[in-house]
Amino acid sequence: MSLKSPSMWIEKRGRQHRVYWRNPAGLGLPARSYQRLDSRGDAEQFIGMAAHFGLDTARRVVATPDKAERRELLAAAQAEQAPAPAGVAAAGPLVTPGAEHIGDGSTSSSGCLVCRSLAAGLPDPVRQLIGLETAR
Repeated sequence: MSLKSPSMWIEKRGRQHRVYWRNPAGLGLPARSYQRLDSRGDAEQFIGMAAHFGLDTARRVVATPDKAERRELLAAAQAEQAPAPAGVAAAGPLVTPGAEHIGDGSTSSSGCLVCRSLAAGLPDPVRQLIGLETAR
């Protein structure tokens, strides 16, 4: 599938919400496909993520149960989307000692400078999906 997000819509089926999209002809795929989600909010987040990063990335992130792995997938997608200038890419993110999010719970992801630098510029639905506060 292409990185360009197709038009998408949400339908409620029983207790499940489905995000549908039409597949391009000639690829051997069904006319339309869908992603199952638990709530309308999750469906809206999925559409926002697909619009920002592409359908393939959105589907991989939703299929990943671990929030840290979700952040890694989104960071990789963001790096592919907007490469940093050569000098910044070589230096890596700016971090002060003691403020790194090491995953032991001592620093929340919203207080972590690494997580915040990775999430800068992400749309609010994506930030909510990976457990970060919305941008103000």
